[in-house]
Amino acid sequence: MGDTPVLSRIVAPSLPGEAVLDDPRAPHPSPPSNLTFPRYRPAPISDKVAPKPNNGAGPLIARILTLAGGLAGAASLSQFPEFTQQYTQRLAGAVDELSRVVEDFDASARAEGLTRPEALSAMTGTPFVERRRIDMTRTLQRHAELRADLAALRGAGPFTRAYQMSHLDDSVIAKRAVEDFRPALPLTFEGITFAGVGLVLGALAMSLIANLVGMLLWPLRRRATTS
Repeated sequence: MGDTPVLSRIVAPSLPGEAVLDDPRAPHPSPPSNLTFPRYRPAPISDKVAPKPNNGAGPLIARILTLAGGLAGAASLSQFPEFTQQYTQRLAGAVDELSRVVEDFDASARAEGLTRPEALSAMTGTPFVERRRIDMTRTLQRHAELRADLAALRGAGPFTRAYQMSHLDDSVIAKRAVEDFRPALPLTFEGITFAGVGLVLGALAMSLIANLVGMLLWPLRRRATTS
């Protein structure tokens, strides 16, 4: 046989600085001196650290206000059935009192053979009589209005009276009812129902107010955190 064949050298494209090995047992060549690596340089730490905005107090205050509004609404609206009942009682007393005055006037007019409009027209001659005619006209009108209110409220239940708010507008009767009104714990179904409705409405109203105030103050808080 002839000479032992020598492994042919395979020449392949190499990267700059890369050595081509003939013998896998040859020592690993050292990297070229011109190969450099970028040094890691940490970013500079500023001595001034921006303060973190404290947003924990805002939502807490909003929740407290919402709860307070709900409780206030529940406490107020739960008294509505009892207040309307006392208002109706006061209204009935006022109607009875005015009815006696109207009946007396009508009786005097009938004794003279006059109708009510004719009796009012006959009240002339002196300033005093003219004033009495104006007062009596006002009394007759008030009597008719209060009678209509009483008829509407007496035929309505505790829930229906909420739709009859226009018949609870007499300031004199309302003032007297408020003066003698004593809030009580609602133990009836109507009182508990109105308390629940007041809780929801009060919480929604206070939450809306808190959100509106927060929206108005948001530019100021943003300016304070960025400065």
